[in-house]
Amino acid sequence: MLQVCIKDTSTIILNSISKNKNLEELNTYIDNSNCSNMTVDITSLNIIDASTIATLGSTMHYIKYPDGAINWIVNSYKVKEYTTPMNLGNSKFIYKKQ
Repeated sequence: MLQVCIKDTSTIILNSISKNKNLEELNTYIDNSNCSNMTVDITSLNIIDASTIATLGSTMHYIKYPDGAINWIVNSYKVKEYTTPMNLGNSKFIYKKQ
């Protein structure tokens, strides 16, 4: 499920039914990796869970890598719309049509 960090870029795919399990997996990965720039695929999640994961994940990532960036692959433009008020400066949302 996790891909190796190459050239300071990595991809993680979160597809568990449990939002808490996805958050735990992402947090563990951020804590244990040395990737200031990463991509997270959350296309399998619903809009609410994807928005929650993106908000909390971006915050966890920013704490460890203030100058880093995190790309979120999402299946709905609504995820970006819902998270925009949070001002997640380290996040970029990439829409992937399914």
